[in-house]
Formats: sequence, C-alpha cells, structure tokens
Amino acid sequence: MPDTEHFLPVDRTIHWANPRTGVPIVVHLHGGEAPSASDGHPDAWWTPQKEYGPTFETQNYTYPNGQRSTMLWYHDHVVGITRLNVAAGLTGLYMIRSQEDKNLSEIFVPGKFEIPIVLRDMQFWPNGSINFPNVGGSPKVHPVWCSEYFGDTILVNGKVWPYLKVFPRWYRLRMLNSANARFFNLTFSNKGLKFIKIGTDGGYLETPQNVSSLLFSPAERLDVLVDFSGLKPGEVVYLNNSAPAPFPTAVAALNPPGTRSVMKFEVVECPSSSKKGFNNKEKICPHNAEEAWDKIEKALSEAVTHGPLINYQKSLHRHLIVQSFQDKNGVTIEGTLGNRTWTQPVTELPHEGAVEVWEMINTTPDAHPIHLHLIQFHVLNNQLFDPVG
Repeated sequence: MPDTEHFLPVDRTIHWANPRTGVPIVVHLHGGEAPSASDGHPDAWWTPQKEYGPTFETQNYTYPNGQRSTMLWYHDHVVGITRLNVAAGLTGLYMIRSQEDKNLSEIFVPGKFEIPIVLRDMQFWPNGSINFPNVGGSPKVHPVWCSEYFGDTILVNGKVWPYLKVFPRWYRLRMLNSANARFFNLTFSNKGLKFIKIGTDGGYLETPQNVSSLLFSPAERLDVLVDFSGLKPGEVVYLNNSAPAPFPTAVAALNPPGTRSVMKFEVVECPSSSKKGFNNKEKICPHNAEEAWDKIEKALSEAVTHGPLINYQKSLHRHLIVQSFQDKNGVTIEGTLGNRTWTQPVTELPHEGAVEVWEMINTTPDAHPIHLHLIQFHVLNNQLFDPVG
C-alpha cells in the first residue's frame, strides 16, 4: 500500500506504531500455531517506505499448518491501529484441513455446501465510504480515540444484509465474528431450524451439539451445520441477531433495528446431479436425514484425534485479573492483565506439556474476550461474580 497516510482517522496521542510516513501493517494468523517470528507481533510492523517496528524480523512468514483441522483467520495486528486496519478490510479466512475430515468435506463440498460466514457491523457515509469516528470520547485529551466501535449496518462477507440461495439439504456454515466490539446471538426466524455445532476456535468438538441459538464474541469462530431439507422451495428464512450492545448490557443508540437482521436464506428446488457445476458423485439433496446424521457423527468422531482433558482439578490454578483504566471523562484508554501491560516482562511460566487452569476475573464494565497464542484451550465455565461482596 503506497499510501503515506491512513484514510481513517489516526489518534497520534495514544500508544501506536508512529512511523514517519506510510501505513504500517503486520499480519497475525489468529489461532495459528506459528514460530514467534511469524506470529505477527504488534511491534513487528513495517511500511512500504521501509520503516520497521522494534521487533521486526522478516516480511516472509512461515505457517507450519501442523495443528488440528479448523478455521483460522488472519488480520492486521499493528499496535495502536489494529482497529483501523481491520475496519479497512485487512482480514481473511484461513482453512486448515486434514485427512481426518475428508468425509465431512465430501458431504459439504467447499464453495457449494460449505459456506464461510464472516460477520461484522459497520457505519457508512451516504457515498458508501466507511464512517469511522473522527471525534473521540475525550477530544481534548485524545482527539479521535474511541474505545469501542459499533455500526448500524450488518455485513456478511463484506456485503450488506445479503441473501443465499440454498437447496433443501444439509449445509455447513463456517462462522467468524470479525466485529470490533459487537457480540452476535444468532437465531433463525423459522423456529424449527436448529444449529448443529460441530466445532469452535480450536477445531472439532467430540460430539455434535444441537442448539437453537449461537452466542459468540469478536474474533470467535464457530463451525455449524444446518438442515434445510425440511423446507420447501420458495420458503425464506432469516438469520437474526438479538445480542445487546455493548454486551451484556444495552445502550439503545447502539442497537438500531438494522443490527437485528443479518441475512436471509432462500430455499430453491434441488437440481439433478447432472446440472453444470456438480458431478455425479455428489449427492446434492440427501433425503434420508438419519443417514446423513450417521455420516456426520462418524466423520466427527474420526476427526477428533485428541484424548480427554486430564484431571484438571489437580492442575496448577492461576488467577489473572483483567482491568481497565479510564480518563477523567470515563473513556477507557488502557487495559491490563494483573495490572501489567503487554510490554512488561513475562510473569507466568508454565512447564511445557503441563495442563493448567487459568481463571480470568474480569473487573471491567465490559465483556472482554480473551485468546491465547500458540496453544489451544478448553473453556470450563463462565459465571458472574460480585466484586463487592
């Protein structure tokens, strides 16, 4: 990108890359297990004008792809302007496949019955350009800094409120929440339709989960199946959102009607297998739902190669406090873990191969999704707590 200035407003009073000229970028493969030099450290940025961040090593990254089959995503990771570069569109999906999930790929042919669904919210100016706030919450201190960004329009794969024509059969939806701060709680307008959750960030689940709604946070991924075989051609189903913003409370101005609709599905008549674009080996519309379900369960059991989690109750427990700090106007300007910033020395030193329980205690007024680099983890539970009592 030869631009000398970002086309979105940059707040130069906060901690950020601050090159002399140019737009800094650095790619992070979110969820990827990669060498440190290829992880996309926030200070490993570079510009086309040949400026480099303090931890820059190379522009050529290597991804081993040795982890379990799953859907990752990549995004810009520059310190201080990640939100701007992601809003500008520097994101994408990254599929890791393996021999173990070959059966699922045969049932849900990528590009036909396996559909990527990348969600985000956005604001636009009347001419269609991106409307990102150019006045901050504390304009006299940090002129354009906004701690969260909420749009009034929902995008799926970069399109506003799109539709997808589907056959009366099973589909696999690979979902990513790429929003800045908005949670999504997805349901179908047809109450008879359910989501069959088969995977999350780290890969396949051990058994399918039949759920009526999907709640997921920014940067989270979900792998779900939907059975449209009970619907008739001509029927329309809407995918709706009911998550409040900011989550879990709600501010009316951040929840306009446009954020409740996500996309629609139009059921169309199933073609013959001889139709252009399909081969004779593909069973386009399986009518035996039980047979399809048996194949899904079998493929899922074969894909999950890890064993059960060891007895975590005997493992080392760590308690980590999530905090945020506000300026005099109540605008959040910094977040810390254990009252330490990410630039300070490492304090937690697990042994290689150990299993530990990390309890994240969020003392901030906002929901705060957290992910860990280079390892996979199980979420044991979420619960409210009383910070006073």
